Amino acid sequence: MRTRISHTKGMNVIRLLLLLALLAACQATPEPKLHGYLEADYIDIATQVSGRLLSIATRGSHADPDAELFMLDEQPEALQIPQLQAESEANLANQQAASASLKLSQLELYRLQKMNDKQFASTNQRDQARLAVEKAEAALHALQANSRAIDARMAQVDWALQQKRLQAPVAASIEDVFFEAGEWVPAGKPVLRLLPDDGLKLRFYVPENERSSLIIGQTVQCLIDGITEQIEAKVSFIADEAEFAPPIIYSEDVRSKLVYRVEARLLGNHHNGLHPGQPVDVLLP
Repeated sequence: MRTRISHTKGMNVIRLLLLLALLAACQATPEPKLHGYLEADYIDIATQVSGRLLSIATRGSHADPDAELFMLDEQPEALQIPQLQAESEANLANQQAASASLKLSQLELYRLQKMNDKQFASTNQRDQARLAVEKAEAALHALQANSRAIDARMAQVDWALQQKRLQAPVAASIEDVFFEAGEWVPAGKPVLRLLPDDGLKLRFYVPENERSSLIIGQTVQCLIDGITEQIEAKVSFIADEAEFAPPIIYSEDVRSKLVYRVEARLLGNHHNGLHPGQPVDVLLP
């Protein structure tokens, strides 16, 4: 009898241990199915004019939208503005005088035409009056063209001055700076690099047999070291052509297989503490 009771107790203990192991397995976090990494959509800020760099944002700092990123020396453009303004004012005064002269010439032509019709003025007088009107019109047109040229030069100077003070297009971190204050910045050269607050994206690779399970706009779950909770990302791109997994993906499962590149935008406010190149494990639904 004792042997039988002891055997029954032993079986109960085994069943209990098996049940606990099964519960632990059910509660365990599933193994990530796919592997990827974080990538950044950087923005390089360049100026279209050259000049000496007076100030620049600090590497690693954060810039709000429209915050000034850097400033170049505003000379010689700043000196051209008062000169152009003076030219514009003088040209406007000349236009007013030319317009008044044209009106007088037109009145004189009208008077002589009437007199010529009545034989009180010669044809030569009338023709001279017509020539005076044509000259007055040409002079006024030349001044008007000069006014447009001055406006174009003023717009060019204003544009150049704007290029010498560039602002952040979006909220972003200053990822890198390529020049220091006092250096000469050539036109077209990037001055600094921004990482927008929403500039991080997830890139991962899916095997061919699982590609059909993903669609644009679908949400996937991500596991990233240093982030306790899972992060959601929305699929924004799925490649049409397969490729071999790049060396950055350290996984024996996919290293020698053809895979499809997938990109997804991170959702939520998790960008602080994340960096390009961080490995990510992706859980498909």
